[in-house]
Amino acid sequence: MCDAASFCLQVMQSHSPQRSRFSGRRRPGREKICRSPCNHQSRLAPLASLFALLALSMFGLYELQLPSAWVAGLSRFGKRGGGSVGSAAVLGFSSAFIIGPCVTAPLAGALLYVARTGDIALGAGLLFALGLGKGIPLIIFGTAGGQALPRAGAWMSSVKHVFGFVFFAFAIWMAEPVIPEWLPLGLWGVWAMAIAVFLGAFDVTKGRSTPMRMGLQALGLIAAVYAVILIVGLAAGSIDPVRPLNGLGGVQTVSRTNPEARMALLTSRSQLSAELDAARSDGKASLVYFTADWCVSCRSIDRNVFSQKKIADALTPLKTFKVDLTNIGADQRDLMRALDVVGPPTMIFFRADQREAKAGRLVGEFGADQVLKAVSVAGAGT
Repeated sequence: MCDAASFCLQVMQSHSPQRSRFSGRRRPGREKICRSPCNHQSRLAPLASLFALLALSMFGLYELQLPSAWVAGLSRFGKRGGGSVGSAAVLGFSSAFIIGPCVTAPLAGALLYVARTGDIALGAGLLFALGLGKGIPLIIFGTAGGQALPRAGAWMSSVKHVFGFVFFAFAIWMAEPVIPEWLPLGLWGVWAMAIAVFLGAFDVTKGRSTPMRMGLQALGLIAAVYAVILIVGLAAGSIDPVRPLNGLGGVQTVSRTNPEARMALLTSRSQLSAELDAARSDGKASLVYFTADWCVSCRSIDRNVFSQKKIADALTPLKTFKVDLTNIGADQRDLMRALDVVGPPTMIFFRADQREAKAGRLVGEFGADQVLKAVSVAGAGT
């Protein structure tokens, strides 16, 4: 138990002090926080390919394992009863850098919050709590010993297959920003149909069916129906896997109604000043939207927010601009520093007098109601 506790403590320690201090630094260069290896088109394709290769290994196409010499050495070390609290601590600290990508979403959210507020103490506490959540199961298993672990058996193959589907889902999700916008819908359709086959949706062999088997077949049939809907939606011109039938009945797809297509592109700080001056002369409020092709949340906003007619109507009276952070250069960094922007997606609403509207900044993934409220605040001049 002491070894497990030492391991867990170092996992928590590795999350809290350094990262919170880094994210709590002041504005210069702070936008680099969001530029992880996953936030660039040239890196998304290799990462998506890696997840696809891992998925294939889960289905037995090939085996991934340590060299036999390493396995034999570790086995001999274990038989000697080696190990100590100190070695467990070193292993725990180093393992955090390996398992960190598994908790990218909450980790990024905590870092963005700290970067926005500058509260280093709270940030350290949040990240320490994140490490605690990852380490508690290790303490439980370390205390209970092998009795708490399930025995090896045929069920492990099914677990591998489940992870294979999860890895394929990650591969599709990560590839979305770098492939044609219509292709993900087809890939999700193939993925859902594969799950249906795996669950035995089309297995008509006669025999005694257990409640578990019947339940899995029912889930498989649901997956098959969803797969067919996705393929039909793709043929109808839709691109949204959440609403794949939007292309039917004359309903416009996101690509035809997206207000982002009407936004003027901002490329420099001087251009921003000139555009805001022009908006003040016209007595209009303004919107500056920071986005990027590799930003998955931006794609979600395109589908779920910009696709709504009420959003397009609300933004029509405003002067709207966007800053493309797909390939960040010196001018984009200058704009981010000038407006105190951490990364995409970020919306900043300005009143007609060029001042940023109170409560008129939206950061991260937001909904239509939040956009409408920010538009109202900017238009009211508050």
